[in-house]
Amino acid sequence: MRSLLKWRPTLANYILVVFSLGAIYYLYQGYALLQLPEVQGAIMAILASLAMLLWFLWPVIFFLAVGLFFLAVGLLVLSPFILFLIWVIRRLTR
Repeated sequence: MRSLLKWRPTLANYILVVFSLGAIYYLYQGYALLQLPEVQGAIMAILASLAMLLWFLWPVIFFLAVGLFFLAVGLLVLSPFILFLIWVIRRLTR
């Protein structure tokens, strides 16, 4: 509590307050920009193109995800055997 009473604002505190107020202002302006029909149309066009990409590429994404899953499970299952094999080979080659 004593250190809180001795606190004095510094230049860094003033800069922080100014930047914070500027950030709040620009967030407000960005929200106002989102209300414009042109901006909403551009966002919808971007979302539509992403949806089309997902529609055409879902088999690739799906099989990639399934393949990576099986690879991870296979490595988890086989890792003790692989480590044991490495241990045996190192033991035999001493």
